[in-house]
Order: sequence, then C-alpha cells, then structure tokens
Amino acid sequence: MVKEFLFSGVEANSYLFYNGRGEALFIDPSFNSRSDREAIENFIEERALKPLAILITHGHFDHTLGASFLGERYGVESWIHTNEKVELQSANQIAEAYGVKLEYPLIGATNFIEGEPLLKFGEIEVETILIPGHTRGSLCYYIKEEGVLFAGDTFKGNRMGFSNLGFESMAQAIIEKILPLPQESKIFSGHGNSTTIGEIRLPSGVRHLPPK
Repeated sequence: MVKEFLFSGVEANSYLFYNGRGEALFIDPSFNSRSDREAIENFIEERALKPLAILITHGHFDHTLGASFLGERYGVESWIHTNEKVELQSANQIAEAYGVKLEYPLIGATNFIEGEPLLKFGEIEVETILIPGHTRGSLCYYIKEEGVLFAGDTFKGNRMGFSNLGFESMAQAIIEKILPLPQESKIFSGHGNSTTIGEIRLPSGVRHLPPK
C-alpha cells in the first residue's frame, strides 16, 4: 500500500510504502515543518507501522528535507546512489537560495548504493533502477510484488522529467529499463499525479531510439 503526502512549501510528493505486516519505507521525504512531521507520526501510529528505511531517489533538497528527522525519530537509515554525493553536499546551500528555512539540517545519507542491487527490508524487496538524467545518480525504486515504481523526478506524471545531463541518454534508459515493466505497474513520481507504465507518453520518436 502507498500513502502519498504533498506538503506545503516545496510542492514535492513524499511517499510511505507499507505491507500487510506493517513494515514501512519512506520515499523522498520532503516535509520541513512541525505540522508535516506530526501528520507522518500520526499516520504511522494509527496503523502501528514499523519504519525500516528511507529511500531517496536523488539528492535535491526538496526530496531530502525530512530525512534527518525520520532517521532520528525512528532510528532508520537512508539510502541513495553513490553518484548523488555532490548533490547532497550542495543541498543546504541550494535550499537557502530558494528561501527555505531548514528546521532540521540536511545531513546527507547513511548508505550509498553502488550499481543497481536488490535491497531487502524485512519482507519488502526493492529493485533499484539507475536512470541518469535528472541527476547522475537518479534512482527508481521498484517493488515488484506490489507493482509500484517510485520514480523521483525521472517522470512528472506520465511525462519524462527534466534532464540535466542530456535528453537522449535519459530516454534510452527509460526505454530499456522502465518500459519493459508490467504495463499496469503504478508510477509515483516526485511531482505530479501517479500514473502507470502503460500511460507513459514519451516525445515523438523517442520510443524508437536504436538500442545501444
């Protein structure tokens, strides 16, 4: 099951995934106020959930704002791709430039992912899918058993997200790694509404890029 939170301020989606055993994962916690933190705490308490980890799709501040609080509050570690270290180092400065007053410092992550390993937290298995484009280490997290993909800014709704590293390479990675997933799999992105693999709409001609 997926609970979506859209907090005031940065207008980025945060997610809490949980299974029937009450095991839970945070994805891209973007909250930064006391009321936001209380909303998360109340939801977890009401359902007697057990948080196990924080998964971060990329290092931009609007996807990491709540990670420090969650790590401290629930004693859980955070995970992000190793190529995001530079993004994490500049996150505090960029947040300040956008006028975001940080109630908790952005301290980075506790675990850096190499490659595309299969992660397991309790009974939850998470496939990591590296899609360089929005950032060098942008990850999508796919929970096959539930058919859900947490895509960060690789997508915005059913469209490709903005690429800082080149359009074609990002599109190629999406074609090779995302489109082959079951068409009914749900995509939860960093901004915009949820969609499915089958509803993805890439720009004209992109679906037919030659394989590399």
